[in-house]
Amino acid sequence: MEVTMKAGQYEPLSPEEHIDGISVLLPLHSRNGYVFLIAKTRKIDEQSELLFQLLSDQTHRLAESFGSEANAQHRFEQFLGAMNETLAQYVRDGRLRVPIQQFDAVVGIASDERMFVSGTGDLSALFLHRKPSQRYQIFNLFRSIQTAQALPTWEKAFAVVLDGDLHEGDVFAISNQDLQRIMATDELNNILTTLPPVGSIEKIRQYFPPRTSLLLIVIKMSYGQEAAYVSEMRATPKTNVSVKSFKQQEEATQSLLEDQTPKISTLINFLKRFFKKTKEHPFWRLCWRLGRRWAWNALKATAHLKTQEGRAEVSAHVRGRVRSVISTTRRIIRDVSLLPKSTKYLAGGIAVVIIVLVMGVSTLSASRARSKEQQAYQQQVDIINDLMERASGALIYKDENQARGLFVQANALIEKLPTDTPEHTQKNSELKETIQKSTDEIRHLVNVPNPALLGDLASLTDGVFGQAFVKVGNELFVFASDARIYQLDRTQKVFKPVAVASGGNVVAKTASADDKAVYALMNDQTFEQFVQDESAQKPLGLQKPEGTLNDLVAYAGRLYAIATNGSDGQIYRYTKSAGVFGAPTPWISSKTVALSQATSLAIDGTIYVLQKDGQIRRFDNGAQTEWETGIVDPPLTNATALWTDAQSHSLYVLEPDSKRIVVFEKNTGAFVVQYRSEAFENLTDLIVDEPGYSIYLLVGSKIYSIAPSHIAR
Repeated sequence: MEVTMKAGQYEPLSPEEHIDGISVLLPLHSRNGYVFLIAKTRKIDEQSELLFQLLSDQTHRLAESFGSEANAQHRFEQFLGAMNETLAQYVRDGRLRVPIQQFDAVVGIASDERMFVSGTGDLSALFLHRKPSQRYQIFNLFRSIQTAQALPTWEKAFAVVLDGDLHEGDVFAISNQDLQRIMATDELNNILTTLPPVGSIEKIRQYFPPRTSLLLIVIKMSYGQEAAYVSEMRATPKTNVSVKSFKQQEEATQSLLEDQTPKISTLINFLKRFFKKTKEHPFWRLCWRLGRRWAWNALKATAHLKTQEGRAEVSAHVRGRVRSVISTTRRIIRDVSLLPKSTKYLAGGIAVVIIVLVMGVSTLSASRARSKEQQAYQQQVDIINDLMERASGALIYKDENQARGLFVQANALIEKLPTDTPEHTQKNSELKETIQKSTDEIRHLVNVPNPALLGDLASLTDGVFGQAFVKVGNELFVFASDARIYQLDRTQKVFKPVAVASGGNVVAKTASADDKAVYALMNDQTFEQFVQDESAQKPLGLQKPEGTLNDLVAYAGRLYAIATNGSDGQIYRYTKSAGVFGAPTPWISSKTVALSQATSLAIDGTIYVLQKDGQIRRFDNGAQTEWETGIVDPPLTNATALWTDAQSHSLYVLEPDSKRIVVFEKNTGAFVVQYRSEAFENLTDLIVDEPGYSIYLLVGSKIYSIAPSHIAR
């Protein structure tokens, strides 16, 4: 007999009863189960009413979206994540100002003989489990929640999830009142276990004064014949029971059909048993004698064939047999032609039936084989979906490591799925696309499909590419591969040449602007200055330090250059005096790591040095400080440019190979986000305008602009 879940909740008997809280009990119409919630606050006001409304909305949404195929555990975890995030956001926005210490709640879902419960604060939650001995074991679930939960906060109000199995006779009761303190334990247990939920609720209510605020929900597992007590609360409609019975009958029928299916193995076993029983029969002894005689005659005939006379006899015998077969065939055809038409039709019908029967058996066998293959395929897909749901639940709780591992398992199983049909191929693509989107979320990866194009040098001069660019005020200047400097006209989205490098074919390697002064490090390791008012680029004549210069930054009237010599690196500072830059002086006084792979600099008062492997070293007053960046997935392997300024809270790293910009939080080094686009082919340089919510990128001959989503407007 089927075990059915029944439940009831206390409803006020008169308007005089004041309810300090909220009680929700919702049946899952497509499943044997319920969603339940009890919550209260120490003070009832507009804020508490808002809180109760939020909880009620989320609980109703869970019940309405819980389908017949939903996984109860995963849906409950997703529900808790969404509710935690909603409550936390309301608190952050100042719309909800209820102290977490004054909030008590329990929420859960019971479905298909499983229950999941979470809560916060202090309520009464009793679980009575009936053991095989028919005695009950009592658990105080709220004590378990309080033991596992640290100090509650609105960032994660429901942090602990308890789960367990439900068996026939088990009872679960939750209330805002301490039932064990009001009633004797034996009497309370007797009421809960012997009465149906509605009856037990009515009985318990008699132990409280008339105007006591009582919130009470009771859920019980019992056999179907007791359904009359609470027929209106049943969560399993008769239609579902009928469908289940139909499926059981269908499975039984399928099993019987398989038993009746003709199999070759059955025929072979039958023949073995038959020969074993009849091997001593006289008929088989006769066959043995005839077989021996036939073998002896065959040996004599083989010896006779070796002579010419024997071969002639065999040839004549074969010709005679052929003539006999032809004659017999002609006679059969003549006899058949003389048969009545009805006989011919009957024989033809029998032949057709035999052919159809053979084809039907063959088709049925092939159909069953395909059905088994499809069933195995669907089981694999269900396992993959289960892993993906668990990973999504882990993401809700910010457990990115667990989510990443589950997605890796799911992806490995997808690779093993067959792609022998268009449907299977499409399903594989859909699963991979879903995992890719979720993996991008874990990686904090933002794909930019269509970045805004601000201008293209190719429209002016074909075959010219940008080497570096700078922003002076609102103007963008590009140092190009043809040794010219171009200014971008944003209105027309065109470039106009404004200067030519003083060294002829020498082109810029990197450039930097300080106020209205623009400086460039050329590819021949010399320094030049672009004078906008004169539309000219002039050599600075600065002394080159030892090593290879990789980057140049203008800051506070000084020039800073990073140089490497194969085993280490050093930052050199050029100080201006009387309008002229002096000799370079080493700026780093102490460090703990070599800078042999340094590629770029960024300065905001502190100097940041980017290395090729993506590591960023921070220096204050010439000394390296303890500071590390967060983990990026996939890791940086060939970083080329670094950007920040005194007003920015972020560091921006450019990696052309992966077509992305990676952003770190400047103070902590935490990884924030990464932006990627297929349009970022041949990335060269970047400039960030945070007040204007724009990142400018020099990509080959083009300048693109993207709007960074991590900057709050």
